[in-house]
Amino acid sequence: MFAPKAFAGRLFREYRSHSRGNARRDRLRGTTSARFIAQVSALEDRCLMSADPAVPANSNVPLDRIFWNGGGPTNPASPPPQFIAGINQAPPVKTITITNASDQTIFPILRGANTGRLPTNTNPNNPQDLYNPQDYVNQEYRAYIGYVNTSGQQTLGLPAYATITFAIPLVFWDSERTYIATDGQDLIPAPGPGVQNPFHYDATSDRGVSLSTDPNSWVHSLSIGGAPATGLVMFYHATTPQGIALDAPAQLTEFTIRDPYLTNWLTEPIVAETTVEFNYDVSYVDSLTAPVAMEAINVPVPIPNQPNPPTMAGSGRA
Repeated sequence: MFAPKAFAGRLFREYRSHSRGNARRDRLRGTTSARFIAQVSALEDRCLMSADPAVPANSNVPLDRIFWNGGGPTNPASPPPQFIAGINQAPPVKTITITNASDQTIFPILRGANTGRLPTNTNPNNPQDLYNPQDYVNQEYRAYIGYVNTSGQQTLGLPAYATITFAIPLVFWDSERTYIATDGQDLIPAPGPGVQNPFHYDATSDRGVSLSTDPNSWVHSLSIGGAPATGLVMFYHATTPQGIALDAPAQLTEFTIRDPYLTNWLTEPIVAETTVEFNYDVSYVDSLTAPVAMEAINVPVPIPNQPNPPTMAGSGRA
């Protein structure tokens, strides 16, 4: 089984992209290898403009009111109509690691709308065939990566030569998109007419912060230049799924997580989507903003007659 505990997204000055025959995506799946490889070397030096924005005021909503992690619904007064009660065990921990190997701050954002469905599902408790019936469907969920700066201010962004490891809530498991933004100036714009808002930030969203110093934190660790630091994730929920504009200064990556935990509400005639999987890719179809690599590390990848199959997507160096 393909069962990674983490993947690493690293910035380099050259990248390798590969495809499985799908012009829209560069999809790397744990059970197949790429059909062709195109290499572009020695990407030119580039200036990644950055302005590290502070975590917005009033980002103090309890996390169990933003996304589901076992137990009751996020809004007991008005739960999602498809919510399945009685599932108290939290989903298993799945972590990712993002490393910024550049000399400037980057701004990772995880984004999903919770719309994925499995048409072959036969579980009568999940008639909408949702991969995640426990959160609201077709709404905006995000996770902004950040840190506490030397002045004690909660700040968004991942500084130069920093590495952060954090856990992924269930709401991001299906077809999540991770955007590596290279300019934080318009990440959290102030409301007003004519304001640039390429990330479609909603000031009316519910937001809550998990600090690495909190008990049972979603952030496992942060180091900056090799030194331990306080990391954070700002979780975000808005009722309108606006997504992020194609012209936003951000590079697109994606991942999908599967696990037998999903059998709480999914039943398959032939088991395929409820095994342990972690699919991931880097996409340069819509934008070529920054060199990024993703890799599954310390995981079994059972490809017959290939004991050490490739697990890197995006970069020619690891």
